[in-house]
Amino acid sequence: MQAYQKVKIYNYFYILILIYSKFSDKMITVIISILNFQHFQHFQQFEAGGRLMALEMVETVRRAETDAAHAESSAEAERELILSDAKKQGDVSAAEMRAQAKKEAGALAQRAKDESKQKEKAVIDGAQNDIALLRAKAAEKKPEAIRIIISEFY
Repeated sequence: MQAYQKVKIYNYFYILILIYSKFSDKMITVIISILNFQHFQHFQQFEAGGRLMALEMVETVRRAETDAAHAESSAEAERELILSDAKKQGDVSAAEMRAQAKKEAGALAQRAKDESKQKEKAVIDGAQNDIALLRAKAAEKKPEAIRIIISEFY
């Protein structure tokens, strides 16, 4: 493997070290000394670029976390709005259903009232007819009744 490729591999490894060690220079120094890189001179050339890449990575992660938090809060707000709209629509639907039920109940009560009046009228008409018949019978028997009453007194 060529020295440049090793440095490139070490550079990527160094970026990972920077991320996991949270940019602690002491930690980086300790790890570098433990690993005892053979091409440390070449590695130092890429150190600034590695730090910049690591910073960009961290910034990207932070932006992603911020965007995720914003998306989560937006989703929560939208969920609340949808629930509010659904509740309003439910309230409107319930009010419409109550109004419709009230209207139907009123129509049913009016129908029952009308039927009751018709039945009452039929009963009254029937009773008046019966009374008229009884009066007619009584009128027919009136002369006979008068004779019976007079005969009782004489």
